[in-house]
Amino acid sequence: MQDKNYREYFNYYLELERDFISTEPYVTIDRENFDTFSVQFNRMYQSICSEIDCLLKELCKQLEGGSKAGNIGAYCSVMQKNFKYFNDETVYFYKSRIELEPWKNWEDKNAPTWWTMYNKVKHHRMETDSVTKRQYYKFANLGNVLNALAALYVVEEYYVYSYDYSKEVEVTKTMELNPHILEEEIDKRKGRALSSSKSRKCCMKQWQDVGCYHAFMGQESFDVSRLEKIMDVRGNK
Repeated sequence: MQDKNYREYFNYYLELERDFISTEPYVTIDRENFDTFSVQFNRMYQSICSEIDCLLKELCKQLEGGSKAGNIGAYCSVMQKNFKYFNDETVYFYKSRIELEPWKNWEDKNAPTWWTMYNKVKHHRMETDSVTKRQYYKFANLGNVLNALAALYVVEEYYVYSYDYSKEVEVTKTMELNPHILEEEIDKRKGRALSSSKSRKCCMKQWQDVGCYHAFMGQESFDVSRLEKIMDVRGNK
């Protein structure tokens, strides 16, 4: 049986999310505070974006077994080849009611602004931006960190969606003879995984709007069939 790698990655996401939410008593999560910067935000910025890089690399391998994608431009090519609407995904944060499209306009030669600033903060912290005349460390701010966290959440959910659940299913003679039964079991596992990998602080807005998430008498579930209708999967999926 294959290790449930998606669970390990998502557990780490939850730690990063908790770390970020812990700053709210000091800096309210509000668009008016998006330019507020701090050493703590810098630390979170580096950690979140590093995890994005790591998980996108794994997701590309998952989608295309021989993928050697190793930078933000190469990741973009693989993601756009396989998923039509990835760039349009919106993350909705419940308490602040903020909606973000962190991957909007992402292209192989045009990284999201928050990713560009992450690299500037990482490698040129004390240098001054020619346009804003601000030192780059000041871009380790609430807005960029929140966009990075939203971006990571999107990647997490796509990683769980794309995970190869067939390797976790004990293939019986019945399943071998009836591929439909095997497919149903895989969908059940995918639904349970997507249900258990949902944040309590935010959601994939389009997925919620079409009714993918369900709750009844304390039990939560995820309707994979509804997600399939809006996913428009490309490639070999």
